[in-house]
Amino acid sequence: MKRFIVLVLVVLCAFSINAMAVIIGGDNMSFEDPIVSENNEVSCGPGNTLASPPGWGWGTGSFVAIRNPGTGNTDWGAPTYVTDGDNGLKTLGRFGQYFNIYQNLSNSTGYYIEADTDYLLSVDVYVPYEDYGENAWFDVFYQLLDGNYEEVRFGQQGSPDALHDYMTANGYDYNEWFTITLPYQNVDQHTGAGLQITLTSAGVWVDNVRVEAIPEPATISIIGIGMLGLLRKRKQ
Repeated sequence: MKRFIVLVLVVLCAFSINAMAVIIGGDNMSFEDPIVSENNEVSCGPGNTLASPPGWGWGTGSFVAIRNPGTGNTDWGAPTYVTDGDNGLKTLGRFGQYFNIYQNLSNSTGYYIEADTDYLLSVDVYVPYEDYGENAWFDVFYQLLDGNYEEVRFGQQGSPDALHDYMTANGYDYNEWFTITLPYQNVDQHTGAGLQITLTSAGVWVDNVRVEAIPEPATISIIGIGMLGLLRKRKQ
C-alpha cells in the first residue's frame, strides 16, 4: 500500500510540475482571425484590407498577409501547412515587404508578470528560400511595461545575421518550420508589470506566438514538500 501511495504522489508531482508551465494568453496569437479560405489571404497594413492583424497593433512596415496556405500552392517556397490552426503571417521580402506589429499583455487584458515566475516566449517561423532566402530577417522581442522597458530580444530589424546564425547553429534549414524561443527570468520588482511582444520580419512566415509562465524551482519545491507531508501524515 505504501508503495502505491508513493507512486501516486510521484505521478501527481510530475503532473503538477508539468501543468505549471502554462500559456498565459494573448489575442489572436495564431492569426486565426479572420477566417481565411484555403489558398487565400487577407492583406494588412496601411491602405490594405485590415489596418493590422486583429488583436495586434501596427508599428511600421508596408504589408503583411494573414494567409491560409492550403496544400497545393508552393509559390515562392510557401509552406503547405502552418503549425497551429489554418493561418500564418506572410511577407514577400523580395518585393520589399516587411511588417512590424505588437501586442500588450497587461493588467487591462488580464495578463501580467508574477513574482517567482520565469517566462518563455516562443514563435514558429518558416524561411522560404525561393522568396528572400539568405536575405530574410526576423526580429522579435518582448519588454516590460513598467517604465523601465527592460527587454529580451532576438535579431535586429533589417539584419539577416541572427536568423541565419540561429538556423545554422541548430541544424534548421530553409523551407521548414522551426521555433525560436526567448527566456525571461523574472525578479520580484517587476511583479504586476505587463509585457509587450513585438514582431518584425521580411521574407519569413510566422505562426503560433505563445508566452509560457514557468514557476521557479523554489516554488515547485514547496509543492513537493507539501506532498511529502501528506505522505507522512498517512503513515501516522
